[in-house]
Amino acid sequence: MYWVSRDGRPWEIKSPDLDGWSGLTPLEQYRRIASRISDDARWKKRFIVDLGTEVISGGLIRHLSEYNRRRSKVPDYNIDKLVVLSNRQIIEVHLA
Repeated sequence: MYWVSRDGRPWEIKSPDLDGWSGLTPLEQYRRIASRISDDARWKKRFIVDLGTEVISGGLIRHLSEYNRRRSKVPDYNIDKLVVLSNRQIIEVHLA
């Protein structure tokens, strides 16, 4: 599913598997999200991650901000924008 912004550019919406989410470390949560994004990152560059009512931690935000650095061996898979919907909040992740 995707959403088209006012500038006409599409945003891909992803929702990671949230089973046992609160018991995972921020790194494990990041890996779940990264695996969902990486499937489409070669063709799409803007992503919205929907965590539903789960609250995003500072640790997870830090890991997500490093997404492109962690993928630096394959620059075609880098993304331009990342937004997280978490517990009715919109958090823009500033990518390094």
